[in-house]
Parts: sequence; C-alpha cells; structure tokens
Amino acid sequence: MIARLLRCSLAFLVVLALGVPRIISQTNTTSLSGTVTDATGASLPGATVTITNAATGAVLTTDSKSKGEFSFEQVQPGKYTVKVSEAGFSEQDENIDLLVATPMKLTFQLTAGTTDVVNVETNLAELNTSDGMLGKAFDSSQVANLPYLANNITYLLSLQPGVLALDSGAQTGGLNTDTRTGIVNGARQDQSNITLDGVDNNDQVFGYAFNGALRSTRDSVEEFRVTTTNANADAGRSSGAQVSLVTKSGTNTIHGSAYEYYRGSATASNNWFIKQAELSEGAPNIPPKILQHTYGASLGAPIIKDKLFFFGAYEGFKQASDAAIGRTVPSAFGGGGLITGDVSYDAVCGTGATTCAAGTGTQKLTLTPTDIATLDGRSQDPTCAPPAMCYAPATDMAAVAYFNTFPISNAPGAADPYNTGNYNFVSPVPIHQITNIARIDYKINERQSVFARGNLQSDNQATALQFPGLPAASTVYGNSKGLAAGHIWTINDRMTNNARYGLIRIGSATRGIRSLIVQMWPAARPLLLP
Repeated sequence: MIARLLRCSLAFLVVLALGVPRIISQTNTTSLSGTVTDATGASLPGATVTITNAATGAVLTTDSKSKGEFSFEQVQPGKYTVKVSEAGFSEQDENIDLLVATPMKLTFQLTAGTTDVVNVETNLAELNTSDGMLGKAFDSSQVANLPYLANNITYLLSLQPGVLALDSGAQTGGLNTDTRTGIVNGARQDQSNITLDGVDNNDQVFGYAFNGALRSTRDSVEEFRVTTTNANADAGRSSGAQVSLVTKSGTNTIHGSAYEYYRGSATASNNWFIKQAELSEGAPNIPPKILQHTYGASLGAPIIKDKLFFFGAYEGFKQASDAAIGRTVPSAFGGGGLITGDVSYDAVCGTGATTCAAGTGTQKLTLTPTDIATLDGRSQDPTCAPPAMCYAPATDMAAVAYFNTFPISNAPGAADPYNTGNYNFVSPVPIHQITNIARIDYKINERQSVFARGNLQSDNQATALQFPGLPAASTVYGNSKGLAAGHIWTINDRMTNNARYGLIRIGSATRGIRSLIVQMWPAARPLLLP
C-alpha cells in the first residue's frame, strides 16, 4: 500500500512538471517561447531554433514541436540572437533583449524557396501578453543612466505608477521608520518583496521597500524588474511589489567603469525651523551643510573564454551633512534664561480664587518657591508623624541648577509653553558606507551553468547630537554580508532544474561613548560598558 502511494505521488509530481512547461519563479531568470510558421500561417514542426548570447558565448538549441511551438525556460537575462532555420526555407535571425522575470513570446514566419537571411530587431516596448503582471523591467542601459537618490538602485521602484516613495533615510541621514516609505498600490512598505539573484534580500528589521538587507550598486546591477500588481502565485510571499535584481556577470570582453558623484551645499536652502531659530538668536540665515560623496568602480572579465567569468564592484559613500534637530528644554521661549523654580500654568477663570477681568476663559498663574512651600500645611500640624513626612514641599535647588545647564529655548514649546520650550539646531550626522560585490559564473556544458556571488558591507553612522557641543551619544556600526549560488540544468526540452541557495547575515551594533558612561556612573561594572 505504501509503495503504491509513493508511486502515485511520484507520478503526480511528474505530471505537474510536464503539464506546466512555463514557470517563471523567483530565480531571477526569464524565458522565451513562440511559434514557427510558413508564409501561409501553417505550423512548421521540426524547425531548429537557436539562441546565442554573444557576450558569454552561451548557446541553447531546440526544435519546434507538432504545432510549431518552441520554448526556452530558465534563461539568464541578456541580449540574445535568435536563429530559426528549416530546410527549404529562409533563415530568420532576430536580436532580442530578454529582461529579468519578463517572459517574451515571438512568432517567426519563414519564406519558402530562398536562402536569404532575414534580420529583425525586436521592439522592447512590446506589451506583455504572456500574463497579467503589471510593472516595468529596466535594462542595463536604463539602470546605468537614470538618476536616483544617492546612487541607490532600488529607488527605481519609485518611478512606477501607484508608488508613494518617501525617503527611507538609509543614505540621507537618520533612520526613518515611517511605514509609508514605499507604499505600492496601498500596501505597506514591508509588504514589498526584494530578491537579489533569486535569493530573498528583505530587511527583516525595518522592512524598507527600497533597501534590501544587502545593497546593490548602480554598476553592479544588470537588470531590475518591478511587478506592482497581479504578481503570479510563484512571485513571492507578500501582497506588495515584487522587486527582482540581477547582478552583472563577466563576459568575453573586458568591461569596467569608474565614477564619482559629489553634492555640495551651493544650492541648498535653509530649513524653516532652523531659519527661525537663527533669526531669534540674531544669527545669520545659514542653511545646514549638505555634503554627499559617492565613488566606485567595477570590472568584468573572462577567466576562460566562453567558460569562466568574473565580475567585481566596489562603492564608497560618505555623507557629512547636517540634520535639523529639535529638543525640548526646561525654559520658556524668550524667558530670559535662568530657571528660578517658578511653575506656571493655565487656571480656569471663575473657579476658586481665580478670577479674570472678563470673568471667563483662562488666566496664567505662577507659583514661586514660597508658594510651593506653603501648598502643604503638614509641617504646621502637631499630629503629623513620622517626622520625615512632615516637611513642607520646597524647590530642589540641585534640580534647578541642573535645568539651568540646558540651552535657552529658541522656539515656543508645543505641549507646555510656560515651563518648557524647543531648542532647534543643526547636528552633523556623518555616514560612511562601503559595498563590495564579487561574482563568478561557470558554464559546465551547453545545458548546465553555475554561479556564486558574495557581498560584504562596512558601515558606520553617528547619531544626532543631544545638544551642540556634546559628542554623539552613540554610533551605529554595520558589517552585513551575504552569498548566493545557483545551478541551472536544462535536462531536456520539457524539464529544467533551477536550484538556488542564499545566506544573508545582517550585522548591526549600536555603541555608546565609554568616557561619558564612566563619568555618569563611575561605579558601573565593566560588564555594563560597551
């Protein structure tokens, strides 16, 4: 009985594999299918169809079936030449660009009785008629030339219809956990699914829509595909956008790049709150410093022609920009600076001893230290016990001295405008990020190929100052790393195996300043120190 069930299960899996010949999964590959006919539209079975990637020398061949149909599954994205030939008919060649996760369907009509070769160039703007997915695939030239923030490749998602693209802050200072940072057609940012070379690349900590756990640089991405709506059932694990990126590989020709992007403060305008704070202090209207510097290089080359290829990329990013910071301080806006222990509040007119000229509304009342001391009459009560509970409340002058160490507010406070205020200033938030990427591709034979890709990042970012003149309270360090490997095996014309393995380690540590901790808690055990 058990053996019979196993045989039935195996037969069922084989039927599924043979009955669904076209599956585009999260492996960051693509596919090509089509039909071959004669001039009258009749099917041409047995025609030889060959696709060739001139950059890597990869060649795949198949024959059209009984109805003239053919297909190539799990094909690496790239530029291909499709050649269709049949005895007694003209050969037809067509240059196409197979984009990641974007199946293409072609129709070839051969002319009988001629030896001419017909060359055709495919229109890349062709409407997707293979499935109901909506979205855009970006080829290598678009990836290289389109502008986007801080050279962050995944910001191309923001160019899609239906996308609300707020800056996540990952490369522009600070960490922004706003859940609207990348809403696609109403789905939250953490519902987007990012894959890199067919491996999950989602940041499980913040769930950013535009930033994966591992960064991809402009010159390391071959293609980029975004499905905003109607993703297939095999596309991912979430309801939002499906983002697929493919890392470049080496080719038979040596290719590389070097680049540098610099953004300074020459055209920057001031933050409104910082401007008002500067004007209230009599300082000149000077905008916060903006300095972003991105630089890098890439190199692709053959190790063994048509067989083994290498690609590597490096990018550095430095930011020395200032950020607008607002702090609540224990002093009222325009209050003169020193705190004397007075407490002010709004009292409703007409209640108790509180009266107003008009008899309605509220009135500002101020309690002095003497008023506070007489609020409780227990010190005058001879029956009050124990003695420790019989002292009248009074102002703690040590607390007053501590509060006077804070800067004077330069903007009114929102919650308590009498006793607190806001202090707005600019703080440096330096960021330094380094990204290293390397990939190896090896063609075992005409039907099998493997690849391995590794990423290594080194990041550090200082938090904003609590107040001017103090050092940053902490620094965030990152050393995320990851690898991916894949094996594609075209077993026969109807069976393809695509295996992927990936491992990502997100490394992040927030470290405080040891000297400040020692000053505040000199008796702290070493275990508590960073």
